[in-house]
Amino acid sequence: MIHRIELPVALQELHNLLSKGQQNARRLRQPVLVSVAQPLAYVPDYVQLFVGARRISEFGVLWAHPTEDFWIVGAGQAVEAKGTGDERFHQITTAHKGIIDSAFIEAPPQTGVGPVFVGGSRFDPQASKSAEWHGFPDALLALPQLVVSSIGQEVWVTVNVMIDPSSDIDGMETKLKAQWNELLEPMREVPSPRAKIVPDGDAYARWRQGVVETLAAIEEGRLTKATLAHTLRLTAETPLRLGAILRHLIAEQPNCRIFAIDREGSCFLGATPEQLVGLGNDAVIATCLAGSLRRGDSDEEDILLGRLLLGSNKELREHSIVVDWISERLGKLCRELRWNDAPQLIKLSSVQHLATTFTGQPSLDCHVLDLVAALHPTPAVGGTPLGPALEAIRRLEKRDRGWYAGPIGWVDRRGRGEFGVAIRSALVRGNGALLYAGAGIVSGSDPEREFEETSIKFKPLLSAIGVG
Repeated sequence: MIHRIELPVALQELHNLLSKGQQNARRLRQPVLVSVAQPLAYVPDYVQLFVGARRISEFGVLWAHPTEDFWIVGAGQAVEAKGTGDERFHQITTAHKGIIDSAFIEAPPQTGVGPVFVGGSRFDPQASKSAEWHGFPDALLALPQLVVSSIGQEVWVTVNVMIDPSSDIDGMETKLKAQWNELLEPMREVPSPRAKIVPDGDAYARWRQGVVETLAAIEEGRLTKATLAHTLRLTAETPLRLGAILRHLIAEQPNCRIFAIDREGSCFLGATPEQLVGLGNDAVIATCLAGSLRRGDSDEEDILLGRLLLGSNKELREHSIVVDWISERLGKLCRELRWNDAPQLIKLSSVQHLATTFTGQPSLDCHVLDLVAALHPTPAVGGTPLGPALEAIRRLEKRDRGWYAGPIGWVDRRGRGEFGVAIRSALVRGNGALLYAGAGIVSGSDPEREFEETSIKFKPLLSAIGVG
């Protein structure tokens, strides 16, 4: 149940700060961000807030790590920054710093409160683009107008407004109050319709050919690894229900980062088990996943399969490629960097992975997007050497990856934040969805087994969407 709370009661300082912001906008002769955060007296239904965002805007976001009770939900868009090409991360980082430098902010300093930007990036800005990814640029960092965030049981609501010298402050307040009330209006959720897979009889033949060509390049010494992906297209008789999909992912994948970016009628969503990088007050943390095997049908089989994964030369070799990559690049931005000597097992609902966790002390003035730019794309989703691997992916994959396997996450006003790797994901629009899954190809890879691995990775979203 969503409780009602009047916006002016929650944000008593808004009018005064809007006035101060406008004075600064007139002085600087440019728009200025005003951001006001106040505690919220109850824990809301975050999924309902996200679904309700479509009532007031074509933009809505959700980021959740359920086991840590960390949530960010945003509706409407106060401001956005876009980046293009290989400089996209530098461009949105510069834009973020510029917006924050002139902002009027009334919010406590803890991470995740106040003006929290959410965004992501295409996997490869140089790859050909398809119309279905319209609305998702090379890189995007967007600040929602209304944000509800929580860390544990501490819940905050933030209003973000870009104000210029001629803004009508009274009109802004009236509009914000109306949007807040509309966002909280109770709504009846209905189950998502059953969906079905659109047949693609040539999928395995294309996949096998891609793997064979990749293995030939590895044999010739042109590649060490390339991660190939393919897609499943789903369709239903009526529009898919984002709320039902997200609730299922939250319930069944609580150890993952659940994300959704709803933009111009399309929603990119998923449950990623892989944290690309996080930057807190005094620590950098990153996790790499490479090397996978299915879960067992019994406890005994599951333990056996885990041991097989930990002892597989092929999977350990694939994993070590990613560990070497991350340690080299992250080490340049950290004063100290540590990671576990041997990979550990991470067990999800349908698949288990080899995982290595890195922790370090960040260099001074480090921004989380500096870390993202240094790490993406890791060999877990790209390959090595990177240039030839990306060229192979562009040539062999027959569909635009869009934001699949790109970085996705959030940034606060101090440049702290967290980005995951947008795997186990889907692009949903209307009654259709496009699902992505990939597998790393190294020497010794078998096309049929790697294809089976991608089928296992599709399961969480197939279940959440309701394929029958």
